[in-house]
Amino acid sequence: MRELTIDEVKARELAIMCKVRDFCDERGLTYYLAYGTLIGAVRHQGFIPWDDDVDLIMFRPDYDIFMREFNRERSDSLEAWDVSNNPTYYHNMGKVVDTSTVLIEKNNNLGDEIGVYIDIFAFDYLPEDETERAKVLRHLQHLRNYYRRINEDVSEQKNPVKRLALRTNKLALRLLPGNLIARKMNDAAFAATRGERTSICGELTSYSCKERSVFQTDWFDETIELPFEGERFTAPKEYDTVLRFFYGDYMQLPPEEKRHLEHGFTVYEK
Repeated sequence: MRELTIDEVKARELAIMCKVRDFCDERGLTYYLAYGTLIGAVRHQGFIPWDDDVDLIMFRPDYDIFMREFNRERSDSLEAWDVSNNPTYYHNMGKVVDTSTVLIEKNNNLGDEIGVYIDIFAFDYLPEDETERAKVLRHLQHLRNYYRRINEDVSEQKNPVKRLALRTNKLALRLLPGNLIARKMNDAAFAATRGERTSICGELTSYSCKERSVFQTDWFDETIELPFEGERFTAPKEYDTVLRFFYGDYMQLPPEEKRHLEHGFTVYEK
């Protein structure tokens, strides 16, 4: 198998983005550039030079349709993976994977084989009441901690007592169905309002389940197209508000010593 360069990996990721965009446009589904990918679009009109991943978000109804329908009658090498459509998939976010590649990722301790991919996160609504919202977030954080323990590298824990406890915990959790925790997180996120729109939303299953990850729903009501590596993709019209809320002054470049690529994977073409 031939190893791909980082530029080839980014080209594959961009190709996946375009296929996802076209699929969503054809079916009237809404997606948004998110997180570092959105910063890249605004600040660099493409990938952040020292970043190599792609994040998109969809609200749960469109996300569920996408995961249910994307794989139907495809003639290319792309597949959408999620706990709802792939019983061997462990992660608590969706991915669209190029199955013509093999990606060996550092700190992937779940044992699943994957290729070049982009992440797709589902947004869910949260209760308006602060007490109820805090209860939901605590429950999700509890489940997320279990997920992290499953995927944590035992060898990186230096304390022998904690290492033994972690190993025992991982063995116990391995007795559960592989994607049970991720499915429980998705169910809990949806159950927060049973899908009913509220003024508050967020990505509740992957990033920290805290108020910092909770956004105003109306920030996503209108969309705009932004340039990204010579293509155009959908973003929230209020992207500046979203990014400043989550990152602060996102237009400020990090120090020079931090502007280097730290990808933790090797990719091969099958």
